[in-house]
Amino acid sequence: MLEGTREKNHSHDSPELEVSKLKRTIVSVEYPGRVINDNEAFRTMGGLGMMSAVHSKENRKIELRFRPDDPFCKPTHGEQVQTSNLLFKIIKTTKKNRITKKEEVTYQTKLEGVIRKTYRFLGLCDFQYLPMVPNADTTRKELTDNFVSILELVVPQKLETLEWLEESAPVFMSPPVFSRMDLPVDYHFRKDTTNALGMQYDGNVIGRLRKKRAMQTIFLDYSGGPAPTKPRDMALCNLTVRFIMPEDLALIRKMFEERPVWTKAALTYHVAGVDKNSLRFILASAAYYFTTGPWRNAWVRIGYDPRQDPEARIHQILDFRISQNFRNKVVPKRSYSKYNQPHKYVSTMRTKTSSIRQTADIPSTSTNAVEKKGENSYVYRPGMIPQCRQMFYQYLDLHVPEIEELLSTSPVAESCDERYGWYPPHFEDECRRILNNYISDSFAHLKPEKNRKNKSKIQEQTMEEAEDDEDSEEEDLQLDDNNLEESGDDEDSSGDDGGTDDGDEEYKPSGKK
Repeated sequence: MLEGTREKNHSHDSPELEVSKLKRTIVSVEYPGRVINDNEAFRTMGGLGMMSAVHSKENRKIELRFRPDDPFCKPTHGEQVQTSNLLFKIIKTTKKNRITKKEEVTYQTKLEGVIRKTYRFLGLCDFQYLPMVPNADTTRKELTDNFVSILELVVPQKLETLEWLEESAPVFMSPPVFSRMDLPVDYHFRKDTTNALGMQYDGNVIGRLRKKRAMQTIFLDYSGGPAPTKPRDMALCNLTVRFIMPEDLALIRKMFEERPVWTKAALTYHVAGVDKNSLRFILASAAYYFTTGPWRNAWVRIGYDPRQDPEARIHQILDFRISQNFRNKVVPKRSYSKYNQPHKYVSTMRTKTSSIRQTADIPSTSTNAVEKKGENSYVYRPGMIPQCRQMFYQYLDLHVPEIEELLSTSPVAESCDERYGWYPPHFEDECRRILNNYISDSFAHLKPEKNRKNKSKIQEQTMEEAEDDEDSEEEDLQLDDNNLEESGDDEDSSGDDGGTDDGDEEYKPSGKK
């Protein structure tokens, strides 16, 4: 409390606010230090010009360097936050009574404006590595500094000639950033004995800490018992709670009636235009997901068991990966080339909007609608180049004469095998060999110029698809990461938690533990 606030404070009642001042917007900077000279404080933040430039752009941070003359100084960053504060100016008036010889202190409060935005320096400074070397002059005992600056030797102080580059200089190469994050992170290293599916971890495997988000999807292991005959009750309830469009639900169910097994990439190609958030809830009510076996990473119609039907062999999954000779010509699905360092941007997440379709004749303008991907996302034809380095094909989507002949002439096994399904052993190896030959011929017929254009086009398309998938793929299936990391058919059944913890458990049929 300021001195004298209780003396003669009754001389002024509560101040009247000036309404016109409420329209005045002020930007506040909470400087992490004691400011004695305003100009020097501005200089540590790049000057008023730099501060105005940062403030004019969205999601930018103010860089504060406590040693502005040192180019190797690592800054701390002020993040912009929305506030609703009022700035008042308090005027202290002191009068001395000539008779009583006492000081009379009064205060006057004046409104200056409204603070809508505030820059707060909540993060830590990065590690500092000073351009200094030990002092070699040990004869002079009066020297108090054991280190001397080499800034003039490694950074030109004026316009130098070419001879300056040829002079000897100490080796001082500091990285631009030591720590990638501004805020400290607490790491809780502990041994996770079981994963989310209840299976024991190997002693050399580091388990995941985040639990699966409940989407009420049924995940079935190959040896997990019979196929489910009905979806979870909560999955059906979500269709009403989430306002799923009836025409979208009817379309997906019709697709599963025509074809009982789908990969996510194949289904997405045929139902382009359906809201992708709705697609997750519809799939949870119409199909279940195989995590292992010949139909792994595929959605199967509820009530249908491909392990009991030999005709389901054409729906088996072929895990195909590009040969090492051509891996540099096909980009991976996920790319980190657009990564932005956290000290430059607060968030790179894009805002998502959605609109309600009034009638079936009006096309959806929602940014969440499933985009129409190319046919090469799930189909292979002679002359095509796979979209990703690793693809999950269904055998009926491989339109290659040699493979189609193998599918029609290969004998059917008496029982379904967990690895080979209904086909004989090494059948998939022969299919991979045929596909590799076709892909080798496709690359051989490409001209260098055309190859570069196609690669650039594929890379741009793949990066966009990877960004969209990374926004939606929040569901951890506890599957083989090596098989899912670069596939074109990832499970992305994420979203708002719409159920209880029961949705996180694997489907276990009655009568089995």
